[in-house]
Parts: sequence; structure tokens; C-alpha cells
Amino acid sequence: VPLDPALMSRCTGSKPIKCTFPVPADGNYNVTVELGSAQAASNSEIEAELGRTVVPSVKLEAGAYSQHTFSANVHNETHDDYTAPDKQLDVLISGDAPALHGLGYAAANIPTLFVVGDSTVCDTPRDRPQRGWAQQFSIYLQPGLAVANYADSGDTAGSLYLKFSSRGGVLKKGDYLFIQFGHNDMKSTADVASYKANLLKYITDARNAMATPILFSPVARRAYLDD
Repeated sequence: VPLDPALMSRCTGSKPIKCTFPVPADGNYNVTVELGSAQAASNSEIEAELGRTVVPSVKLEAGAYSQHTFSANVHNETHDDYTAPDKQLDVLISGDAPALHGLGYAAANIPTLFVVGDSTVCDTPRDRPQRGWAQQFSIYLQPGLAVANYADSGDTAGSLYLKFSSRGGVLKKGDYLFIQFGHNDMKSTADVASYKANLLKYITDARNAMATPILFSPVARRAYLDD
């Protein structure tokens, strides 16, 4: 994606550097960020949307620059006790000594990797002391596949099912659906009894949309001993 010098005016702050861009529609975008500074060494990390890490720490000497391209999904992040707006592409440059030299973005017709699950999976605001694994997963993806994380803390396979579609989760051909529940389902006899049927709802919906469903084993609960 070509860099657009005009976009730098949408960025504020120095540690971190926050960039906010109004976009015409929710969906997937390819973003290129150029890190580095002519004056000083830098150490930068890139996050997109609701604290989703897309590029891990990049250390550069003064006068050195490095370009990084990633894909991001823009949607209204609605959770039970916090939200993030739709039609707004957020990019954050954090780290010990963040330095931003340029950026650009463009809408992209690419597959979406949808994620449904609980707190062990979900995106969490930066001011909270936890992260779900899908919030960090984008660092392992090349451009051309954008993560849309619809997981929510405290949910079961049954309770998130209607939330997923009502909050904008629309699967299409070529998409992926990562499914991880069980951490909360185990708390209720009724949720245990309906667990398989609820998982099959997601699988059926994905297959009907010609998307690929992938089941993940639940994260084990930590067992605290008396000592």
C-alpha cells in the first residue's frame, strides 16, 4: 500500500502514537506502516483496532526505516462492558521509543478470519491486565487475511451464537471461523448438555456460507492447591 503523507496529520501523541482514520465502510483493509526516525534509535510495536497486535517489537538505529504491511478488519467491537466504534481504522504505535515515519491504507477484498470464544480468546482494551490469544494472533499472519475477533468474556457456545450475527458477523465464501468454547460451558449442566449442538450451529453456518470452520480445544482451567 503506498504511503500517504497527508495521513500523518491524523496521528497524535509520542508514546504511544495514536492514528485514527475514518473509513467509508466496515470491512477489511490493508495497511502499510513505515517505522523509524532520522534523529534517534527507535523501538516500536504496532497495534490495530482494539489493541490487536499486528507487528511485534521492531528495533531500528537512527536513520534506519522499516516498512510493515498487515491486514485489519474494521467493525463495531461491541462487548458486554466496552465497545470500539465502527467505520474507524485505529493504528497505535507503542513500545519503548516508538517512531512513525509514514503510513497508508486501502480497502481490501480478502478473506476474513472470524473468531468466536470467551475471555481466553477475546480482544481486551489496553487499560486491562489481560489478553486473549486471538488478540495477538495477527502477528503470525501475512497480509491478505484479516482477523475479526467476536469473542467475548464470560460467554458460552450458546450465549455468543446470537451475539455473533447481531454484532455484524457475516461469513462469506473463503472465510475462516475459529471456534473455541468450553471454559465457561463447564459451569452449567445445561450448557454441558447442549455443548455439542451449539458448536454444530457455528459449523453448519460456516459450511453453508462456504467458509471453513476450525474447532479449538478449550483452554484448561488452572487448579489452585490448598498451599
